Amino acid sequence: MSKGIDHKEEVYHNTGLHISSRTIDLSGEIDYALSGQFIRNLHILEHLSNQAITVKLNTPGGDETQGMAIYDVISLSKCEITIFGIGDVCSMGSIIFQAGNRRLLYPNAILMFHLGDSDDGIRHKKANKNWHEFAEKYDKKLADILYTRILEKHPNFLRRKFDRMNEFDTILTAKEAVDLGLADGIVRWD
Repeated sequence: MSKGIDHKEEVYHNTGLHISSRTIDLSGEIDYALSGQFIRNLHILEHLSNQAITVKLNTPGGDETQGMAIYDVISLSKCEITIFGIGDVCSMGSIIFQAGNRRLLYPNAILMFHLGDSDDGIRHKKANKNWHEFAEKYDKKLADILYTRILEKHPNFLRRKFDRMNEFDTILTAKEAVDLGLADGIVRWD
């Protein structure tokens, strides 16, 4: 243990889990390691009690299937989960953000969404066809998560308008994300 840092802060620093405040830090590129750490941390807090949990999210995005693993465990949690978007809430991070019961952005956070990145790996053409078909289905699933949240605030928002926004990077300020329905509010210190 470092001098001047108590055990709780050291654990939070090393694992992203602060048990006494029921806070999980989810920062960095979404990959197997980060999703595994997050899932373990959430399990610990759920095991301790059904009290509310805070997630602090700051990510440029990353692996879609690992992001959906995080989305699923948040969505299916019996605990009320508030997600605070800090800095980048981008790509897969914008999807994870939607899983929160409450979604709050810090004043200078950005939320960016787009269609998933293509795989540039070299595969047999039949394998490429299967992956392409899967990617199209998965892209629709991810888009549906965002579009459904927009419809909650704007019931007449046209799907084709959303699809055009989603085709390339759409970058929103915290206020724009709230106005569109992709966040519930902006963190204020009054």
